[in-house]
Amino acid sequence: MDKLTETLGKGIKSLQKLKSNNPLRDDYNDAVMSYVIAFEEKQGLEFDCWIGGQAGGTGWFEDMTLSFDDIRVDIDHEAEKGKIVEYYYYAIDAYQSNAVVMNYKNYLLIGEK
Repeated sequence: MDKLTETLGKGIKSLQKLKSNNPLRDDYNDAVMSYVIAFEEKQGLEFDCWIGGQAGGTGWFEDMTLSFDDIRVDIDHEAEKGKIVEYYYYAIDAYQSNAVVMNYKNYLLIGEK
């Protein structure tokens, strides 16, 4: 079983559920899941599912929910391993204290202030 099928199988009943009669959608889903696989391998986090079944929306990774945009930023900006976990807990703390929460890309650029 290839890594894409294995990863998809964890959170989605079967690869068939993501496949459609729309080649553009299939290309999108394949690209999204390629990011997820790279992210899993880099961060050592296991992908569980897309919340609401919406590939490319919010993903469940062990005990964290992460947006696909943050996953993409993590890979595209070659963030160090563990930085997104640090950001995740920073964002929760900031939100709970009614502070403004910067996005992950800015967090990587300027750090927690």
